Amino acid sequence: MEDAYREERLAASLGTISVNWQPSSMELPEEVKVMREDDLVGTHGPLKLHTPSTCHFRGPLCYIESAPFESKSERLPDSIQVAVPFEVTYTIKNTTPLDQDVEMLLEDESNESFLISGVVNKRTSLGPYESHLFSYTAIPMKVCEVDLPAISISSKRYKAWIVNEASERRSIYVLP
Repeated sequence: MEDAYREERLAASLGTISVNWQPSSMELPEEVKVMREDDLVGTHGPLKLHTPSTCHFRGPLCYIESAPFESKSERLPDSIQVAVPFEVTYTIKNTTPLDQDVEMLLEDESNESFLISGVVNKRTSLGPYESHLFSYTAIPMKVCEVDLPAISISSKRYKAWIVNEASERRSIYVLP
């Protein structure tokens, strides 16, 4: 990472490496005469330690970048009724000084629980610090608990999701 960008980013150590060092001694051959009796008798080389010596090494710094996007899900109506349209909206903000290409895909546009209207597959460009609303209108067709169609919004530059509802679907209750 270039130095100019490092000043804006949070730096954190990746951790600490702790080494507990216990030197191993070498046994003396039996034919060697010992002149003094103590707890180190019969050893040669590094001295035995009763407790290991601990050395701490700080890990390398990791620079943590801020997220390139902010996403906000607009609140759904408190009461959703069958055959009454409601809008599902996400606001995506580009928090970088770069142009960004963003794509929205609606995964379940053939869902039998809803009629869907609006742009369900959309690609757009967001200028620096610009916001954009991605939305579709849904008309519930059944009275029950149903999952909303999964929406995914992804960044083409970073090849990453901004919003991915495929793994965790939002459930709603449709009233008569």
